[in-house]
Amino acid sequence: MAGLQSLRTYYTQQPGLLTVTYEFEGEIEAAGAVIPLMYSDGEEQAVITVSSDHVRCEFCGAYVESTVLDEEAEIQLQDHTVASRNGVLKEARMIVSGSQRITFTVRMGRI
Repeated sequence: MAGLQSLRTYYTQQPGLLTVTYEFEGEIEAAGAVIPLMYSDGEEQAVITVSSDHVRCEFCGAYVESTVLDEEAEIQLQDHTVASRNGVLKEARMIVSGSQRITFTVRMGRI
């Protein structure tokens, strides 16, 4: 990536919650993260919901929810799909313009 000099990643794990922080060093326009979401395994299709601060994917009786903690962040669900070994994925992008840092949480559980 042009302008990026380094990336530091911090993880904090608590029961039922993973917090991730990416710190970028260099000249960048925005800090961001790509969140892969299971979309279909050929038999079942996920229910994906996006709000201003989180994205949630419900699939086969379970969920994963990623919440961005930066107030200025935006979340975009990409239209395209990506093939994987286990099925078809969609991507959500979390972006904080004008920042060198982004923090988000990940929760998983049963529905």
